Amino acid sequence: MQKETGMAGWQITVTTQTPEEWNRNHDRDTILATWTTGASGIRPFEELLKTGDTVLLRSDGYPRIYSANARHILPAVRAVPDMASAAIVKAWYVTMHPSVIDTCPPDQRLTIVAWDQS
Repeated sequence: MQKETGMAGWQITVTTQTPEEWNRNHDRDTILATWTTGASGIRPFEELLKTGDTVLLRSDGYPRIYSANARHILPAVRAVPDMASAAIVKAWYVTMHPSVIDTCPPDQRLTIVAWDQS
């Protein structure tokens, strides 16, 4: 798990593109959500690593890339607006695309791209 001290946070994007597709061309129509969060903002994805429900494909933070089925990721994505509104420091920038989220089948593979904001 990423060390939290001295870290500014994460800018996270969840997309239906594969990591290879995302690296070649960021297609905005494939983005389910994007948000900025504090250092512990990747904790839900790290917890899914422990259960084997997500795979860490890259871990250096430039970016950190996960892959998982929608059934495992979408609960965390849907919770982002509530977490942002409950945050003490309202430094979150949340963009949700419900039309893309709602059309994801549970077994669709999603890519989570998390950029270290340090």
